[in-house]
Amino acid sequence: MNTIKEFFVCLFKKSRLRYKNELAAETGFMLEEDIKNRDNFRIAGLLMRSSCVYLITLGTVSAFMSIFNIPYDMLTVYIILSFVSIFLAVIQLNDITRIVGYILCIFGILQVHLQNPGLFRSGIYAVVNTCYELIRVKYKLPSVDGFDEIITDRSLTIPVLVIAGSIIFMIILWEICGRAINLTLTAIIPFVIISSGLFFDGIPDDTAVIYLCIGWLFFACIKFSGKSVFSFPEKRQFSIYIHKKRHYYHKQLNGKAAMQFFALIFVMSLLFPPLFGRVLSSAAFDALIPQSQLKEFSDFMVKDAMILAFSKYKNYTIQQGSVAPGQIGNYSSVHPDYKPDLEITYVPSTLSREYLRYFTGTQYSSEGWTAASGYMDPDCADAAAKAAKAQGQPFHKMAIKSLDIITNSALLPYYTDLDSNSFISFGDDNHIGLDIAPGIKYEIEYYDLPEEPIDDTEYRDFVRQNYMEVPDENRALIANLCVKEGFSADDPDLDKKLADYFQNNYTYTLDPGLVPWQTDFVNYFLFDTKQGLCAHFASAGTLIYRTLGIPARYAEGYVIDYPLEREEQTVLEDENTADWYGGNRPLTEHPVKITLSDFKAHAWVEIYRDGYGWTPVELTPVDFGHDYEEKSDDLEIAEKLAKLMLINKDDTSPKEIDTSLYKKQFEEILGYIGFAAVLAALICIFVMALKTILRHALRLYRFSKRDSNSVIALFGYITSILAYLGKIETTSFKAADKALLPYMRSPEAVTDIVQQILYSPEPVPKEDCENACISLHTALEKIFAQCKPMQKLKIIFKI
Repeated sequence: MNTIKEFFVCLFKKSRLRYKNELAAETGFMLEEDIKNRDNFRIAGLLMRSSCVYLITLGTVSAFMSIFNIPYDMLTVYIILSFVSIFLAVIQLNDITRIVGYILCIFGILQVHLQNPGLFRSGIYAVVNTCYELIRVKYKLPSVDGFDEIITDRSLTIPVLVIAGSIIFMIILWEICGRAINLTLTAIIPFVIISSGLFFDGIPDDTAVIYLCIGWLFFACIKFSGKSVFSFPEKRQFSIYIHKKRHYYHKQLNGKAAMQFFALIFVMSLLFPPLFGRVLSSAAFDALIPQSQLKEFSDFMVKDAMILAFSKYKNYTIQQGSVAPGQIGNYSSVHPDYKPDLEITYVPSTLSREYLRYFTGTQYSSEGWTAASGYMDPDCADAAAKAAKAQGQPFHKMAIKSLDIITNSALLPYYTDLDSNSFISFGDDNHIGLDIAPGIKYEIEYYDLPEEPIDDTEYRDFVRQNYMEVPDENRALIANLCVKEGFSADDPDLDKKLADYFQNNYTYTLDPGLVPWQTDFVNYFLFDTKQGLCAHFASAGTLIYRTLGIPARYAEGYVIDYPLEREEQTVLEDENTADWYGGNRPLTEHPVKITLSDFKAHAWVEIYRDGYGWTPVELTPVDFGHDYEEKSDDLEIAEKLAKLMLINKDDTSPKEIDTSLYKKQFEEILGYIGFAAVLAALICIFVMALKTILRHALRLYRFSKRDSNSVIALFGYITSILAYLGKIETTSFKAADKALLPYMRSPEAVTDIVQQILYSPEPVPKEDCENACISLHTALEKIFAQCKPMQKLKIIFKI
């Protein structure tokens, strides 16, 4: 217990100064830390500090990599960093070797990069791709196809990147924490790095926490031992300082106590992290933190920062298994990757757009669309298809194969006969179930819109009760918009008027930007930005229809635009058209096979038409449904459709992607990192300079008072300078008298006054304090006059 008490007494510096019978007689008075002792066992002391830097680096790297589940060759990294740690310790012997050593380290890293430019870039991309998975789960962000890694061997790229980053990190630790031990920064710097993962609910490895604890505590033991290496003096040593006009002593932790405390903490470090992780789970920890507006705002800001950081450089894909359908606003931009998602086999019969729906959203909130429990009678789902079949409408057959889609919802065209595939299961009118994974292929039959309406009275009532909800914050604004633009539920041309309104007043963009905090998604789109993706138009359109009294749902899936798809279609000449289509006017002689990429992923509005069921309405500023049959030139049709699509004919095709884009993106990232590093360095320099100036100004103010406190402060400052200059050999008043003799006539008189102030219970006369201050000021001027300019700067900054 005495050892623990001694350590914390040294750490917090809260013990009152005792007078000379207790302090001077028993322990001896130490003016300042013995600077000359730092030269003793110099190499051993540097190696001990290097061990601390090494442990903290390993802890930081291991924690970061384990939080984000990034695989790497840990043993190789540890071995190489151990040799680098020894090298960094040796070069600390003097300023010249230190600077040259740092230059050699940076030069070596640059040489590796120049010899193989793709090595570090691929490593960065690999780390970013892996980190995104944790961030995506935390904030339910869209699924992304990551950066293209030029070198795909992560067993090489990640360790090389980790080693290079760790070397730079060790250099920073040496400069900030290793040479002049700063326990605060030693704790803050690793925590800032690790907290990037902790914020996303990542869990660091227990070993990493042990490394960090041992490294920091080892640093503390070295700092409070008062030596570069541990010493074992017979008497404990003390430093005197003044705080708020009271005298305190700072006990120097001796080597024996330091080693005992280190051993105790070492054992606790081994036991505490595993026990803590078992007792307090992530869910329990979250439960302890109360929800607040500040926490909600910080979560929102971090989520937006992550979206902005990734969305500009990564590709957005719609996958049921990786992002919840109906989510809106969790992206600032969308970049399709054009990789095949679906393979469709069918006989085209129309140039109009065809829809493959797999999600319908019924309840809207600022978080997105959710599919609430719907109508449970399976007859409602394909009543229109069965009616069309009974009325003699021609059948369509379609085979759908997943190439890169994972979902438990069936991708189906409108008016599908659910009985045509026994694997399709009816959940409710919002969910048609079918387990789909890459390689799964299924066939279905579907029909055109029935010519005669069906009796849907019971389902119609359910629809009007459950698909008309509009949040209060949207209803009033949208109602005013409908009145202003003349939208009415009785208008037979309402669909066209809405489409024209969006076409003429809103802009389709792949970069819609982020929705501000506590701002509604649809309101922000309709009345502020007036630009967005298909999800923006579909969401706004659904609420507009509902506000007008028309049942509507939000739908997601894929679209087929045959005039565009047929340029890359595969004609199945061995297949009989009559087996795939029962009509008389197919657009192709044989069935065709086409592929759909994430470029064809889409969102649209479904409205309920009495007697016909749910029908799609396209409000995104793209129109594929007018008068295509009248065109005779197929190329003209394709060019027109391409112009109306998300890209134009001049856009780069998937096969012609300019690889220089990745280099430009990488250079932009490095530019941002470099700018941030320079800005951080300038801020650090400014803060350090300001801190030094304020400290020096406060010191001069204290010296100017010429009271007892000024005498002690001035005497301590002068003796510290003399110790730094190597003119005090031991920490005693006799040594101080000898060192001050060249700068004042009677240093003994001054040291006597200092001892009276420190140890005598009687106050020292004010006149004696003023005389001592005058003598000390004169000595300080003479000392500075003999110092070179660089020595003066070092004294001001270091003492």
